[in-house]
Parts: sequence; C-alpha cells; structure tokens
Amino acid sequence: MNNHDVTIRSFEWDDLPALMEINNRSVAHHQEDQFFTAESIRERFEAPYFYPEANCFVATVDSHPVGYCTAELDPRNGKGWGSGHVHPDYHRRGIGTRLLQRADDRHRERARQELKLSMPIECTRHSRDTNTSTIALLEAEGYQVIRVTWFMRISLETPIDPPPLPDGISLRPFNIERDGHAVYEAQADIFKDNWGFTKLPFDVWSHFSFGTHLDESLWLVAMDGDRIVGLSLCSPWGEHEPDLGWIASVGVRTDWRKRGLASALLRRSFHILREHGFAAAGLDVDSENQTNAVALYERAGMHVYRRYLIFHKTLEGIDG
Repeated sequence: MNNHDVTIRSFEWDDLPALMEINNRSVAHHQEDQFFTAESIRERFEAPYFYPEANCFVATVDSHPVGYCTAELDPRNGKGWGSGHVHPDYHRRGIGTRLLQRADDRHRERARQELKLSMPIECTRHSRDTNTSTIALLEAEGYQVIRVTWFMRISLETPIDPPPLPDGISLRPFNIERDGHAVYEAQADIFKDNWGFTKLPFDVWSHFSFGTHLDESLWLVAMDGDRIVGLSLCSPWGEHEPDLGWIASVGVRTDWRKRGLASALLRRSFHILREHGFAAAGLDVDSENQTNAVALYERAGMHVYRRYLIFHKTLEGIDG
C-alpha cells in the first residue's frame, strides 16, 4: 500500500463501529486510557457542538476505515481541539499526517467562517508522553508542548473512613432537576482561574455530565446553608476498566479554601467509591496547577500513573 491507496473523506454515521475499533486498538497499542464503548462514542459524536459530518475526517483503504481525526471548535473564543487515531496495522504509512493536515485545514476554514475577523484558532491536541510516533507527528506539523497533565491514582483496597466536614458544611444528595444548573454554575466558579478552563454552554456540559455514566449517588455537593461551596463529581471509568472510579471534578469555592473542605471531599469520594465496589480511584490534574491540588492529592495517597502532553498550534484563517 502507498499513500495513493488512502482516501480521506468526511465522517458518516455508519462509520461509528469502525471508529470505535480504530480508537480502542490504537489506545491499547500506545497504552493510553481513552477507550470507547458503543454508547460513549455515540454520546461523544452527538455532542451539541460537534457536527461530525463536517468536522471529522476518516481515512479509508479499499473503502474500509483505518483512521480518523476531528477538528472541534468553540467559536466564542477561538479555542480549537481535536482527537484522532490510526489503526496500528496501518501505522508508518503517512495516514496520520494526512488526517491531521486535513483537520488543520478544516480549522482554518472554520476560523474564516465562524470566528470574528482576524481571530485565529488556538488549537490543542494531546499525546501520552511515551507515544513517540504521535509526538513526532505533532511536532512535524508545528505543534509544541505547552502543558503536562498527570493522571493520578490510589488503591482503595484499604478501608478509608470518611473524615468530618468543616463546621457549617453539610452534604446533600444530588438531584438533577433541583441541582443540575446550580452545580454547573458552581463548578464554573470553582475552576474559572484554572489554566485552560472555559465555561461550556449548559447544553454541552449537561450532555457529557448527565450521560449514560451518571450515578447520582457518586456526586458530593457541599452546602453552606443554601449555597454550593464544594463539589466532588465521580463516575465509573468505563467497562474497559470496571474497577476504576473516576473523580471527574473536585474543588471548593475560593472563600472556602484552606479550611480542609477539599481534603474532606476527596477522602469521602474515596470512601464512597470503595463502598460502591471500586478497587481504585483516579483523576487528572494540570501538573502546574496553582491551587495546590497536586500536593492535596499526594497527601491523600495518590500517585502519578501516566503523563499526557498538551500540544498547541496557532492556526490562522484561510483568506478568501
């Protein structure tokens, strides 16, 4: 096979099963973490902002999908991102390069069509730090590392007693109808100063937060009277690692920090996840986090499990 045998075309919904297989084979090959199930890949591609028929590209050989790459965008601020994989049986044939170049071109098209005049797209993509082929591809296309994300874990084999909450704080069970929008606003306030944070539209946030993985009993909502002051939002990691509970978000409003609430929420999350049968807990964190989160997690017994590099490239719009 040579490069001329490869066709790059737009995504079609019938591609979903093949893209799930491509993703999972590639993730396993590179010892990464982002496996898809049939439900999760459909949920991902049905996100309100995505429009995959226009913003996802599929590489085929003899009409059979062997790779894909996305070009996703928040037109409010020019932040772009994307993900993609090539089936391991088709590595080292230039397919990843062609897909990434097509996705970058689509981002440039979108800059001209969807952004304010002269606003560039600040595009990010990621790779595990040991994935030398993807790192080389991104660097060859002008992407540079700007940040490192750590995946951290802790074993839950040993019982963890739930610590007391600070005076004046209570926990209330999460209820979507009552608490959904309030949790959305509280989370945005808690993380507004974190590097790379953007407040998503509520429909996008709820699409992912209230998806098929939601277990309301794993969400901790800390209250000071009738005000949410802290959160810990957990879920199962997924069927590819069913013993892992994932802490998707844990944090405290600024005026309640340095009172032990974040530590209490974290350790209570460990306790609840263990009570639900999980053998380990994990989360991801910016390695340069300015709120002392890394030290908090390390004091709680977590360790760095894997490292992911965040790459950046500025893409100017196409003229014309």
